[in-house]
Formats: sequence, C-alpha cells, structure tokens
Amino acid sequence: MSTGRRIDVDVGGVPVPTYLATPSDPSLDRSLRNIILYFPDVFGAFYPNSHLQDYFATQGFTVLGIDYFLGDPYALHVNDPNFDRPTWGEKSVHQAKAFTPGWVDAVRQRYEMNDAFKSDLRRSVEDALSAKKATYYL
Repeated sequence: MSTGRRIDVDVGGVPVPTYLATPSDPSLDRSLRNIILYFPDVFGAFYPNSHLQDYFATQGFTVLGIDYFLGDPYALHVNDPNFDRPTWGEKSVHQAKAFTPGWVDAVRQRYEMNDAFKSDLRRSVEDALSAKKATYYL
C-alpha cells in the first residue's frame, strides 16, 4: 500500500519534485529524526522506486526522494528508438548537480535537521555528483 505522495521542495525558487513517504502507523514514527534521504537511480523517485520508499515508511521512517530528473526519468524513454541517451544523461547530471545540494539544505531546514545532520553527508553528496557517480546506471 502506498503511503507516499508528491510534494515540491523549493530550491532557489524552483519546485523540485520529491516523493514523501511517512509512517501510516503513528506508533512507528519514533521521532522526526528517523529520516531517510533517498537518491534514486535513473528511474526516478516515483514509480517503481516509490515501493522501496513506502517500505521504509512502514518501518517507521520518513523518506524523501528527490526527482533530480524533474519529471523526465529514463523510464519515459526506454521504448523510444530515437531516444538520445547521452544527451539525456548529460542534462540529468547537470540537473542533479544544480539542484541536489540545495534540496538537501532545504530538507534539512524543513525537518530541523541542522544539529543532527552531519555536514560531511552534504559534502559526500556533492563529491558523488562531481565524480559523476550519478551516471552509474547510464
């Protein structure tokens, strides 16, 4: 059963689509500190990756999954014989680099994670994007 829904997280005036899954059983929501930031593969934050995020929510976690494809995941193109995967990949990596660090900061602020959230993780996200690890599945 899906517990999640789409929300928009404002990143510098741009609404970044985000999948938000929350525990449906209030007894599982042990603390707002039980937050998972989900960084999806090329299929994006929504279907089919929403199932995994929903599962984490059933275990008591609040899960936020960024759609750094901004509504243009790979799944929309898999049956298109004219799909230009290298161009799509380059555009997607650019978007991820542009929006992910600000998205992490916006989520931290929204969930008051400033004390509990290590700045090393933000640097790790930026390092992964710089190393183009975001293109691993391409």
